[in-house]
Amino acid sequence: MSVDELIRYAHRLLDAWHANLSPSRVTRLCRDYHRMAAARIPFEHYMLNNADLSELQCVRIRTSIGTLDPTGQIAAANVDRERRAQGRSKLAG
Repeated sequence: MSVDELIRYAHRLLDAWHANLSPSRVTRLCRDYHRMAAARIPFEHYMLNNADLSELQCVRIRTSIGTLDPTGQIAAANVDRERRAQGRSKLAG
């Protein structure tokens, strides 16, 4: 796959993942991946590990691309989010 094809694919992936990265960041990640493609890391995993996404986004994406959640990280992230929301409501009230 050429760098241009990787860039287009990366933008489609990020759209599907509801993740936002600047075009320059996407281009840089794709060029870096293309240089090291001999490492045989799947592109989706490379993007996920290098895109600086939030923890919850990463967990959801890993689940969607087939990396299972054996440790219950999704549940833990949901509980943390609920606790933060409850803490904010107590402070506002």
